[in-house]
Amino acid sequence: MSAALFNATVRGSPFAAYARNGALPRAVFDFETGIYTHAWQIERGSAATLQAEDGTLAQLPNDTARIVGQGGGRHLLIEAGAMNLCDASKTTAINLTALTPLGEAGGLDRTEIADDGNGYLQFNDIGIAALSSGTEITCSVIIENGTAPDCEFWLGIGPTGSARLRYAFDFGTGSVALIANIDGVSADAGMVALGGGRHRVWITGPIISADTVELCRITGVAGTLAYGAMQAEAAANVTSPILSANGTRAAETLSAGLTDGQYNALLVGPDLTEAEFPVTVAAGSLALPDAPVHKIKRLCLF
Repeated sequence: MSAALFNATVRGSPFAAYARNGALPRAVFDFETGIYTHAWQIERGSAATLQAEDGTLAQLPNDTARIVGQGGGRHLLIEAGAMNLCDASKTTAINLTALTPLGEAGGLDRTEIADDGNGYLQFNDIGIAALSSGTEITCSVIIENGTAPDCEFWLGIGPTGSARLRYAFDFGTGSVALIANIDGVSADAGMVALGGGRHRVWITGPIISADTVELCRITGVAGTLAYGAMQAEAAANVTSPILSANGTRAAETLSAGLTDGQYNALLVGPDLTEAEFPVTVAAGSLALPDAPVHKIKRLCLF
């Protein structure tokens, strides 16, 4: 391409900022700025949870896109389907000072734990009986700050009555510390500050025995804290909260007014990481790579 032609067709284009190796994209979906070359929509056969930066949660109806964040962090969230295997209403409180329902606030149904650090709250009804040994399970819960500076969360992936995986979560420092990994399995844990004095904590590990009924506990609470949105997923990644007990979130698909065929895609995430991959458009739907979560700041198709 001559310099004159390049200047006329690329630099002169309103989409010049999206050019890659001198080539203009055939389609641009910029979810940060709201610039789109084509109309688009999300297809999802269920409600899904949108988490705002102030920590509040909202249930969005079927086929409603979830645009997350503000400014440079604004992005589209697309997730695979998932099921919450936990009925958080079925618990056993052992040696707690008090367990008090607080009701809903900011989209979260909360229960307060008060204790001296020696008791625990056990979640009894988590449907893992049909899962085979080695299946990754992720348990997560939203914690609302009280007077307790930290807590422990454990995942009983093996025989009943043993904290096979146990982590401590410090809400002040944001640190996550492994306390016990009895079976030496490959495990992970994390904590994310949601805003509004809320954190989401999670643990992931492989099931050793699916006949355990003591899968999750909150323990080590010296003071008070509130919890909500207890979730267990047969997956190696934590996904957005499914607020109904034993509820499901349908898989999401991005559709647009594009010509069917093959494209080369450039996806930019909210952390500015880039991924390039081929993508097929069929009946307007984009077949993104299989992944539990896609966070799309910008998607360009060439």
